[in-house]
Amino acid sequence: MTYCLGIKTKTGLVALADTRLTSGSEVTTNKKISIHEVEHHSLFIMTSGLRSVRDKAITYFQEVIAERDANFNKLYKAVNAFGEQVRRVAREDKSALAEAGLSFNLYAIVGGQLQDDDEHKLYMLYPEGNWIEVGPNTPFLSLAIRATVPLSYAGAYALRLPFRTL
Repeated sequence: MTYCLGIKTKTGLVALADTRLTSGSEVTTNKKISIHEVEHHSLFIMTSGLRSVRDKAITYFQEVIAERDANFNKLYKAVNAFGEQVRRVAREDKSALAEAGLSFNLYAIVGGQLQDDDEHKLYMLYPEGNWIEVGPNTPFLSLAIRATVPLSYAGAYALRLPFRTL
């Protein structure tokens, strides 16, 4: 089970992620959120999907940050760079994963505010490397694999909005 929730508020961002990792019958814990702070930026990435894919994409992204940090003046540029690394990992590993019966399924929530962003930003990145940004009508994003709590409940509770069903 993976559960990550990113919420954009008037004053900033909230990021929540569980730490449970399951591989077959083995259950361990590890962070599903990584924080990247370099001279020109601070951002976080929360992920769900195969741990090996996540670790490889994050490692590649850290190299990109080290080499091109000054190029990231807006968060969408950093999200694009992370998406490029996710696609790179897909090119390298997708067929081998498929042969092993596994799917390439790295999803990510990326949030932060870089020097030229006028406000905090929150994005959902898909396994194909494309993304969406939260808007005023949906100020939260969720990554849930086999979650038992419906997103509408979690979002309403986190945002302190009245809950309603359709």
